[in-house]
Amino acid sequence: MFLPGFLQAQNAFYNAQFLATLDGDELRTGILEEDEAKAKLVHFTTAEKEEVENLIRFLEDPFEDNLKAINFTIIRTVISKYNIYLNDRKKLAMDPLYEAEFGTGIAAAGFALSAIPNLISGQLSLSDTSQSAIIDGITKYYAEEFRKAQTITYMKSLAATAGKIGELRILFPATYQKLKNADPSRFPDLGAGYKEVFNADLKNAWPNLLVYIEEYPRRSVPDSGMVLLKKERILAIQKHNAFFPLLIATQLLEELSRNRHPVEILHYLDQTYYSPKSLTSSQTRDRMRDRISMTIHGVNFLQSNLRDTSKTMGDRFSNVWIDLEQLSMLDTEREIRYFVGCLYQQDRSFFNALYDDEAYRQAAIQTEFIRQRLVPLINSLRTIQDIGKLLKSDEGPARYVEYLQANLSLLNTDFGLNDDLDVSPHFDAVHDLAYIYDNIQQANYSNTVYYILNILNNFLNDDPSYREVSLKIQEYGGFMAEVINSEDSEELKETIVRYAAPSSSFIYKRTYLRTLSITGQPGYFASYEKLDGKDKFKFVSGITLPLGFEFTVKPISDLDNTRASFGVFLQLIDIGAVLNFRIDDETSELPDKITFDQIFSPGVSLNYGFRNSPATLALGYQYTPELRSVTISSGNETFATGHRFFTRLAWDIPLLNIARSKDR
Repeated sequence: MFLPGFLQAQNAFYNAQFLATLDGDELRTGILEEDEAKAKLVHFTTAEKEEVENLIRFLEDPFEDNLKAINFTIIRTVISKYNIYLNDRKKLAMDPLYEAEFGTGIAAAGFALSAIPNLISGQLSLSDTSQSAIIDGITKYYAEEFRKAQTITYMKSLAATAGKIGELRILFPATYQKLKNADPSRFPDLGAGYKEVFNADLKNAWPNLLVYIEEYPRRSVPDSGMVLLKKERILAIQKHNAFFPLLIATQLLEELSRNRHPVEILHYLDQTYYSPKSLTSSQTRDRMRDRISMTIHGVNFLQSNLRDTSKTMGDRFSNVWIDLEQLSMLDTEREIRYFVGCLYQQDRSFFNALYDDEAYRQAAIQTEFIRQRLVPLINSLRTIQDIGKLLKSDEGPARYVEYLQANLSLLNTDFGLNDDLDVSPHFDAVHDLAYIYDNIQQANYSNTVYYILNILNNFLNDDPSYREVSLKIQEYGGFMAEVINSEDSEELKETIVRYAAPSSSFIYKRTYLRTLSITGQPGYFASYEKLDGKDKFKFVSGITLPLGFEFTVKPISDLDNTRASFGVFLQLIDIGAVLNFRIDDETSELPDKITFDQIFSPGVSLNYGFRNSPATLALGYQYTPELRSVTISSGNETFATGHRFFTRLAWDIPLLNIARSKDR
């Protein structure tokens, strides 16, 4: 029913052969039965339905007395419309993003397929113009497929690579689980579900990594898939003096990204990490943590005493703290002494850690504390306040990274805490954190991944294997970011094209033990060829697009799709010349009419289908057609027919998966 002959001759001989290909039950189900989904894609008129009902009655009893004469023109039109609808529905099933405005290319592809049986039998009677339109239509479709390629291989590759590279599973855990559990045939549906998962993983990639390192080995994945995060490297990062500053800085920026005010965040960090025991720590690693927690406590303690309580706050970025001009109002020794004394009485142990010598404390605390401790801190607090006000203006996005860095500078305030442990060098790495959160704020996730890797690499020695894994992470992070930023289906398709993921339906050949399909394999061939009337073989190469039937097998069950497939391909036609024209020009009319006898090219080849890829490598023979090239300037360049022995590297794009085994 779905591959009818478009026979123009109106006689019982040809009509009987045509009617023998039809099935009454399929006609009734496919055309007469109402279906809401079908109605959106195809419309059959009342006259067409009446003609189909009359045809069904004829198929059931060709000798019924009350039958009308069959109008074969209407019947052919109805079946052609139904073929277009089937292709439309098939395309939607493969790619739900596909818009239901079914184009000339696929429609003509269906017509061309339906003409193949009659091409073989020699009963084709389409005009030259119709044949040229059909050939051009199907090559438009294949040219589009050949250029754009689709999603499934790339997505399967992402899942497979994440299974091998543990760092991907740590950075993007939700993405890995979704891909791991997804139905391969649904991969082209990169809709809201994938965008939501990609967005969550990219936004949380840095916290995911940091938490994994911090909690290792309490929470870990098998070490066998790791390159950057093997056990010995994670333990080295944990012991590194820069790790705790990074942890604290991350918490600060996480809270800032949630629009919490720095005052609230400093209180939280102070209560979480500071203890008076920090003042007497002796172990090196604990000294680093205690030194930073004392800094946080000092900053929080002082900023609380520098609040400007003389004014009512209008919003969160009003004048929270006093400025240097207000500080200068402490212009007598007595005022300074009382001010510092009030601070001292609030936290004696902290001041004793700053000035452990009583005589020095009494002599220097008044002037030195103001000049060395308060003035730099007030400058930092005022900077945060001033930039915060700009975040509400048009300058906000450009100022965001400055705002983050200004807050980070508070963690590096120098309190001179009576030891030789210099914290400042270990805060160098945290500057990249500001760029991470700035890019998260702007949803510029490709740069986010770059800075994450930059921080991680600062902890590790340079090694070629690191760079290879880093490139993989950047590649997949970039793909996920572009999917998120795609605003419509067309932009999403362009994203997929850029990342060169192949067409979807080839996956059945790499999954099931046996398949049978009608397939096109656009690609490039190299061959030795002898033309009719010539004695010698000559080397010939170029673009090819054979169409035919392929039977594929896999030697053993392969649930993980880790093995290649082997196929026998029986080709009927080769429209490589038209494809070559269409790849360069998808809008212009073909320069000449092309008929089926010019592209009729029977042949056979043995195909090797690479695993997780639509790429195939073939060895075979074909009878070469007359048509060799199509050019705008000179029209068709035709040659004599001949015989070609070739090797072909091609892209496997099935038009129709006819059957497949139950086993995988």
